[in-house]
Amino acid sequence: MNKNRKKILAAIIAIIVFIFIALSIIPKLLYKGQSGGQSGGQSGGYGGRFFDPNRVIDVDIIKIAQEEIIISKEFPARVNAYKISQIRPQISGIIEKITFTEGSKVKKGQQLYQINDSVQKAEIKQAQLNYEAAKAQATRFKKLLQVEGISKQEYEDILSKEALAKAKLANAKDQIDQTKVLAPISGNINKTNFTVGALVTANQETELTTITSLSPIYVDITQPTSQIIKNSNNLKVSLIIDNKPYSEIGTIQFQQSFIDQSTDSITLRAKFNNKNQQLIPGMFVNAFIHVNQYKAITVPQSAVMRQQDGSLMVYIINKDNIATPRIIQSDQLYNNKWIVKKGLKEGEIIINKGLFKIRPNAKVKFDLNNK
Repeated sequence: MNKNRKKILAAIIAIIVFIFIALSIIPKLLYKGQSGGQSGGQSGGYGGRFFDPNRVIDVDIIKIAQEEIIISKEFPARVNAYKISQIRPQISGIIEKITFTEGSKVKKGQQLYQINDSVQKAEIKQAQLNYEAAKAQATRFKKLLQVEGISKQEYEDILSKEALAKAKLANAKDQIDQTKVLAPISGNINKTNFTVGALVTANQETELTTITSLSPIYVDITQPTSQIIKNSNNLKVSLIIDNKPYSEIGTIQFQQSFIDQSTDSITLRAKFNNKNQQLIPGMFVNAFIHVNQYKAITVPQSAVMRQQDGSLMVYIINKDNIATPRIIQSDQLYNNKWIVKKGLKEGEIIINKGLFKIRPNAKVKFDLNNK
């Protein structure tokens, strides 16, 4: 009786073990057959054993073309004005009028201030009278010289007096012109530091106001000595402002000829157009110097499968819409794309997404306009 019970128990255990093994192995075999294509996309396999050979697969495609590759180095930078002019009076007096709007744009030669000119007008009037008197006296002395009524020396003295009176008149006119304070450059004008009625003096320490020319504009790039770029003149520069690319491309104008000992760096100066005045003096930006620039074929990472041996593969679509695998050579990424050294030509069509659905020689369809 005990022997029968042992046989029955052994049989039950054997059945349980068999069921357990079956449940463990059969799903793996099914998954291997049905999901071979997807597994191949990750590790280099192709398609599954249950793949329908008559199925036409809808795929996204890319038409191969060259792209401009820009290899750049990033450095911190600061924006500086292209031109800046501190406005100071050239003559002493009281400000009578301010003729600009603070924060506006002004043009070169535009009047900014009017300084009281009553003193200068009086000086011009007196200088004019002195000049006319000297001129009349020179005319009389010329006639006397002709009849030898005076000596030649006396005539030359009066001519010198006339010339001096003429020079004083011209200086008086210059003085009254200087009561009109004009803009020496075009640009954006800042606030005024003096109001109407304020007394100002010639060439005083404090400027009346400041004009800043914002377009073009300079960007000074700080370059550590360990990363010095030789022959940097005329290299292109792009900027990132608040994590957004600046629309204009600048050019290196010069490289500082000495090292700043306090920072162990040198300065490069780039020049940018700034028509929209997005760049403001004093602003900190990230500068990218284009150290190399060339054209090359690129493909998105989504269009590439890595094989088990580490090689990279894409699916080429031929004229009969048949997808065939091809090995490409690439060892560098650029903007999440592989730079292709060998294996693809311009104009060829490759599958972009859904590679796990594809097996070699699969028939595919696609929209050529949606590439």
